[in-house]
Order: sequence, then structure tokens, then C-alpha cells
Amino acid sequence: MKNLQICGNCGEKNPFYALDCNNCHSFLRSKVPNIDLWQTIWGILEKPVEFSKKIILSEHKNFLVSLLVLIFFQFSIFTVRFYNAFLEKGKTQISVLRDGIWLGGLPVVLFIILFSVLITILNRLLGLKNRPLDNISIYTFCFIPSLLGMLVLIPIQFALFGEYWFTFNPSPFIIKPAATYILLSVEGILYIWSAIISIFATYAQTLSKSYSIMIGLIFFTLVSSWTLYFSHLF
Repeated sequence: MKNLQICGNCGEKNPFYALDCNNCHSFLRSKVPNIDLWQTIWGILEKPVEFSKKIILSEHKNFLVSLLVLIFFQFSIFTVRFYNAFLEKGKTQISVLRDGIWLGGLPVVLFIILFSVLITILNRLLGLKNRPLDNISIYTFCFIPSLLGMLVLIPIQFALFGEYWFTFNPSPFIIKPAATYILLSVEGILYIWSAIISIFATYAQTLSKSYSIMIGLIFFTLVSSWTLYFSHLF
């Protein structure tokens, strides 16, 4: 698995993210100093491979922490909703929210970081020079469709169901079943979209189609399984 830049001056093989040649120090590509958030949001939805490369090549991974905080918030809420919808009651909403944070949001963020480090090691074993922060960044930015959905849908969910969307007492399926199915379907589609982007992001790093599909599917399967598993620990 090779993703290289060949120096036009001396013919040296360099990592694809290198700014200048390791041998003759000639410039290999133009600088990408920062991530333009709004351009990247639109671009990663429209051209995920191209903009994943820009994220990798960016010198400063700005907005990375902000997106991880949003992912933390998203999966904390998801875990609370899953608990309220399917598991036995007996806890106060405050304790459920606290457990959602510690058993839902935090483990997912830590998992993204750990998974990215492991993929960095695996890529290197397969012959690809890559950097941990690049992998953390592309796997964080791939959640953009799901995060945008959360930011847009939460006000709609509150307008339609109020606190019942999160407490399930009574269930939103009883209050407005059609609207509930539509909202959950939209969330599911956006989550699948994020999973697809993770495949394209892996391809931008590796240029291997089969490997990218495998890693992207494993990543989102483990994130989903992790969240559902920790929900059962309440």
C-alpha cells in the first residue's frame, strides 16, 4: 500500500503529505496552513476524497477539538435516548444524563482517538507513512453529516415533542408516530452518510479501495456497537 510523492527534481520517493523533498529539499506541493471550516463542511459532503486530502495536508488541524466536543455531546444524547427508549427505568433523568456522558460521549471520543492511532500503526506496517493527528482529523471530520443533522434536528424535535423526545415518557412513537419515524430515518441516513465519508477519507489516506471499505465499515460498526454496549451498563 503506497501513497507517495515523487520529487520532480531528484526522483526521491516522499510521503504524500510531505511539503518538501527529504533528499533535495525542493518544494513538492503548495502549503495548506489551516482548515477552512465552512468550505470543508460543504466540500467533504460533495468531494470527500479531495477535502479529506486537504485536511491531511493542513498544517493546523483547527476545529478538531470543537468537532470532538460536538461528537461527545451527540453520543451522550444518543445513549440517554437509547436508555430511556429500551431499558428498564428506575433512575432519575439527572443520573441518566450523567451516565450518558461518562458511558456514551466520552468513550466514543476516546475510541476515535485510539482507533486512529491503531490505524496509523497498521498503515505503517503495510508500508504507508502516515501521522496519528491526520487520522484523528479525517475520522472526526467524517461525522459532519451526522453532526449537522443533530444541530438542525434538535430544535425540530423539541418543537414537536419537547422533553418527551429524550425521556420517552410517553414515547414519541405514541405522540406523533409518523413524525418520529421520519426524524429517526433522517438521523439514520445522515449517520450512514458519515460512515460512507469515512471510507472515502481512508481512501484519501491509503489509495486502496478494498482496505478503505473494510476500515470504514469496521470503524462505524465499532462506534455503534460501543455506544449500544455502554448503554447496557446503566
